[in-house]
Order: sequence, then C-alpha cells, then structure tokens
Amino acid sequence: MDIIRICSYNLHSGRDTAGQPSLARIAASLAAVEPDVCLLQEVDRYLPRSRFQDQAAYLARRLDAEPHFYGRLGIGPAGFGNAVLTRRPAARIRRLALPGGGEPRAALSIALENGLAVWTTHLGLRDEWRAAQMSALAEALGAQGPLVLGGDFNVEGEDTALQQFLAQTKLQAISAASATFPVPNPMHRIDFLLAREVIAVDAATIAAPGSDHCLLWASITLPAPVPLPPPSPDAG
Repeated sequence: MDIIRICSYNLHSGRDTAGQPSLARIAASLAAVEPDVCLLQEVDRYLPRSRFQDQAAYLARRLDAEPHFYGRLGIGPAGFGNAVLTRRPAARIRRLALPGGGEPRAALSIALENGLAVWTTHLGLRDEWRAAQMSALAEALGAQGPLVLGGDFNVEGEDTALQQFLAQTKLQAISAASATFPVPNPMHRIDFLLAREVIAVDAATIAAPGSDHCLLWASITLPAPVPLPPPSPDAG
C-alpha cells in the first residue's frame, strides 16, 4: 500500500508570532513530519521583508523536494502567494487566479503520476470574497477524481458557503478536528486538509513555533482499483 503524507501550512511569510525570521524553524518542523507533499500559503519570494529569499526553493532544498510557486501579489519574479513542494514526480501544474476583492488570491495545483491531484489555496477575509473564490475553485476542481486540497480558508467549518463548497466538490475534511489559529493557543479551525476518493490513514495538527498558524498533516492512500469481472463465456 502506497502511503502519501501531505501537509498544509500557512508560513506567515517565514515569521513567528513575534515577527522574527523563522524559516529555519519552519523547515525543521516540516522535515519532522516527513511529508511527500507540502501545500503552503503566505510564501514570500524575493521580498525585502524576508531578506529576498525564495522561501519555497529554500524549503524544497531542506526537504529534498521540487518547488512550485504562484504569487499573484508581486512584480516580476518577486511575489507573495502559494507553493507546492513535492517529493513525487509532478505530471501537470495548474495556476488558478481567484476572483474577489482585497488582496489577490489564487490556487495552485500539481497532478502526481499516480493520478492524485493536490491543491493549495488561501481564501479572502470577507464573506463575499470567499464565496466568489470558492465558486471559482469548485468549478476548477469538478466533482470527480482523487484529490487533496489544503489551505487557509479564513473561515470555520460550519460556514454555509464552505459547506456548500464541500457538497459541490464532494470533499471531506481529513485533517484532525483541532483548532489551527492562532498559535500558540489556537481557538479557531480555519485551516483544512480536504479530500475525496482517498483513504485517510492518520492525521495530526501541530502548533509548531514558526508561524501564527498550526501545521496540518494527513497520511492517505488511494483505493485499490476494482478488478474487472471475468468475461462471460460465449453462448453456445
């Protein structure tokens, strides 16, 4: 059985709750989880506030993974957005700009060679922005095929729009049912790992010290293919 461990983490631009640089601590927290795929939000690339680091590339080197980045907020190669790090070969990459006001939001996806699609996203702060973003995201995801979506949804699970999104996409939470924000004393569950057509094996939520969000991880496997029935004997 092929077990895939996937984590989701809002990096807070590589700063801890005191505003101090924390990327090395984030790397250590991620490495301790031993993920196959990391779904990351609030990732900086070549920005002054994070010492012009390419944070996705730095973490990928520490994890022996391949980085993929999509920053809608930025100029040229510099930006702020989402990233996927993978130790599994990526068959296809998709970058999706999301509608809504405020800070530009997006989703980033890679398809793995085993047919699993993994997505990361970070939704807006206002109800109407999130509703538009979830509608666009649901259309992009469709309702079939094995998929894992991780991210900072900026709303708790009982939210009506989020429940409608889950019903439309046939996604269910596979992350631990624990509060995720703010660290060190989480009170709100606004970060999720969601999935469909996979088997959840294990999961945990960790109040790691490198960000203001918890780190989430889940181990999954794909269902075994259903064998085709033997052909019927020819009628004689």
